[in-house]
Amino acid sequence: MKSEIITIQGRLVGLNELIHETNKHHKAGNALKQEMTTICEMYFRRYCKKKYKKIHVIFHWIEPNKKRDKDNIASAKKYIFDGMQQAGVIENDGWENVESFEDKFSVDKDNARIEVTIKEV
Repeated sequence: MKSEIITIQGRLVGLNELIHETNKHHKAGNALKQEMTTICEMYFRRYCKKKYKKIHVIFHWIEPNKKRDKDNIASAKKYIFDGMQQAGVIENDGWENVESFEDKFSVDKDNARIEVTIKEV
């Protein structure tokens, strides 16, 4: 099984932040989702070396602290999958192309990031 790791520097907004923006105005929430998706797309366009038919993904969420709940943090996988799709890494983010995924969490106060390991199935 071939794999590669794409590292997204910093943090992506979680579900709580997205809901907060959506409550301000529905277009604000959509704009924020599009911004996060575009950031992810740029990382995959630049660093991903391969196109995949079917994948298993390991998300390693490395936060600067433990203030955000894990489920809030991991909700950002939606932006990552959409970014992969827009970058052409996968054809679609549905059942045909994404077999499974898993989440891991760590803290690094000086280097928040998301390490996305893509494994070909």
